[in-house]
Amino acid sequence: MDNSTRLAQRIKEFQHLIGVPKYNSVIAALITEVFALPIEEISVDYQSPNPSRHRTTQEATTGKESYRIFIRATGEPGHDRMLLFDILHELGHFHDPVRLPIGQPIDSILQRDRELQAWQWADEKFNQYPELEADWALYKAHQRRCLGTYGIG
Repeated sequence: MDNSTRLAQRIKEFQHLIGVPKYNSVIAALITEVFALPIEEISVDYQSPNPSRHRTTQEATTGKESYRIFIRATGEPGHDRMLLFDILHELGHFHDPVRLPIGQPIDSILQRDRELQAWQWADEKFNQYPELEADWALYKAHQRRCLGTYGIG
């Protein structure tokens, strides 16, 4: 399957999952951006009950870094605007030049700083889309819940 077909399928999948027609152009723009970046994959995680997340790995032989984004599925398309907010946040992690060390214990201060940085990037990106403006309070409530899981708030 060629890249443009994969892109179109992924956009359609996320638009269906999120199910908010006014978000469709934003979803298309964000997924198109992901495909233009050196991100290996963005996918819906239908199997795991875990929150949305990203994973950075490093190839043992070349040292090449690989970045993947996994967005949680809710099971009921159209009832979770937070999935779009999760995409913004996980993209924020990609754009943060500081990475968590691969294969080492996670430093809680570094992780906290990365969470704050990712949400700051997401805030800036959110504000680029007038279609999202009416959902600012919902977005910020989701952000506070997520940061609370790291003891930030």
